[in-house]
Amino acid sequence: GYAALHLQDMGDSRATSANTGIGSYAGYYNVTGTNNTYLGYNSGKGATGQSNSSNTGVGANALLAITTGNDNTAVGKGSLDAVEAGQYNTGIGLNAGGAFNDESHNTYVGYGCGQSGHAASCTAIGSNALAGVTVVGAGNADGTVAIGVTALTALTSGIGNLAVGYSALS
Repeated sequence: GYAALHLQDMGDSRATSANTGIGSYAGYYNVTGTNNTYLGYNSGKGATGQSNSSNTGVGANALLAITTGNDNTAVGKGSLDAVEAGQYNTGIGLNAGGAFNDESHNTYVGYGCGQSGHAASCTAIGSNALAGVTVVGAGNADGTVAIGVTALTALTSGIGNLAVGYSALS
């Protein structure tokens, strides 16, 4: 695609980055990062002068803001689109995990789930599970698990919360 892996610096003609960029602006700003796969418009676009490695972004705007984060997997339009430096995150579904940037070890599966931001080591499964949460301060919802459509959308604070079932604790 147009300008895919545009700023990739290979160093010399014998070097290989092992990056794959398909789609306009896919992996555009990644300078020296390696082993990335970006498929879709703006997938893994990033920010000027940044490098990231071992990420997979599939879908328009997946991992859009990635800067130095590594080992993230985003499948679906807009999934993990705000992640910058976070690591070991998985987002599957339209806009899954779309509200956090530097947190790590999160797993979000389902449309719009995990849009709470500022929590690490969380799991959300189900459409809009753990979405729209108003947690104040980084780390105030770490280790939270929400399973079910709209589960745990009423969370305001607390580490290690668990909600299972349709609209549980919403």
